Amino acid sequence: LDFRMKKIKYGESTILSLHLWDIAGEERTGTMTSVFYKGAVGCFIFFDVATPSTLTTGAVKWKQDFDSKVITKDGRTIPCVL
Repeated sequence: LDFRMKKIKYGESTILSLHLWDIAGEERTGTMTSVFYKGAVGCFIFFDVATPSTLTTGAVKWKQDFDSKVITKDGRTIPCVL
């Protein structure tokens, strides 16, 4: 597990707080994902293009997990980038 945080100035008066969690697809971190996702307004999901199974078995699983635990107040899913 690796974590980084960066504050980014956006416009005149907005500061974005970017939190990056690298859970490296570890199954043992799967039980803690709600903690990682807390307060999320977007996500990035990565996979290894040299290993196609990481898309079909890994990235799809993480997207489903994210969508099941993070929704907007009106019930929509949060935007993600693959």
